[in-house]
Amino acid sequence: MKTGQELPLVAADVVRRRPEMYLGGTGIEDLLRAALDTLFLWPEAVKPLRLVLWADDVYTVAFDGPAVPVDAFEDGACVFERCFTRTGSAGPCHGFVVNGASARLDAWTLHGSTAYLCGFVDGHRWLATRAAPQPLHARFGAHGFTFRPDRSFITGDLSLEALVRARDEATARGGEVQAPVEIVNRMTEPCEWPVEVVWPFPPIKLLEGLQVFRLRPRLFIKEVTVESLLSQVLRDIRNELPTVRHRLDVRAGGEVSLTLEPLSFPPDVEDPHDPFLRVTHSPYCYAWVLVNGMSERLDVRTTHDGARYACAFERGDLVEPFHRVEADGTDADAASRLSTTLIFRPDPTIFVGG
Repeated sequence: MKTGQELPLVAADVVRRRPEMYLGGTGIEDLLRAALDTLFLWPEAVKPLRLVLWADDVYTVAFDGPAVPVDAFEDGACVFERCFTRTGSAGPCHGFVVNGASARLDAWTLHGSTAYLCGFVDGHRWLATRAAPQPLHARFGAHGFTFRPDRSFITGDLSLEALVRARDEATARGGEVQAPVEIVNRMTEPCEWPVEVVWPFPPIKLLEGLQVFRLRPRLFIKEVTVESLLSQVLRDIRNELPTVRHRLDVRAGGEVSLTLEPLSFPPDVEDPHDPFLRVTHSPYCYAWVLVNGMSERLDVRTTHDGARYACAFERGDLVEPFHRVEADGTDADAASRLSTTLIFRPDPTIFVGG
């Protein structure tokens, strides 16, 4: 059994799985109380605190006081970031709770005239701590964080009564006689996220379908070459379908034929084309999506219940759904076997130079 010192620290992910345990509830009032607790219970924070209310359900908590350390641990993680990802850090004590319950959180701390910023989405870091010019939010306090609640589990609308109640309860736990919270109402103004003000990144582009295979091939194969693609495909087949025999032929003009036995793709299931269009939990392996996503054209020929079927894709899109085809007479016994042949041309727009 592990000792107490060996147990892993509680991460922001746990808050997302057990919000009631860490927030006491799932209402916006509970989250605001936790945000204020983060600093009320941290003795280094200089009060009063400032709670800024923005449009679009965004909030900022800011304070003055000594700078939060930005030194790195042995694993490269920054002390400042750990305040928002794990408990037991030398900084705002409940920051990880707020981060775990937020869809987005940006944090800053000033070291003299230099600001250090970091950013999180769904509790996970997307921007590592780095030095930058002071963000506009520094006018509310030398340190702080801006967050948007994750409305997939944080419920309720903000009301003045809820805000006052959250402030008073957090103040009572902080041991202050009077409520040292200055509320700044900017609810008619959109929030200027601290990170975006300094690094105006372009909007994130969401890749649909098999676009990720076509636009980011290096994520899936070691080198952007046909040889690397074929090597990865065969490796996946051997690992996922060890009982299936395969025969690979590279034809003139760069066309590739891959025959697999015993293997068939039933055309009468609910989504017969899924193994070629997305990674599924079917008995088939990842190789089919990889081949389809990186091919100019893919023709699939399969036998099932003694009949032959075919379908086709072009650059990842289905162009010919599964349909029954007649035997061509080249192999009289083929229809009686479980057999599948993939005929594909690696896309020359991906594999430049062959």
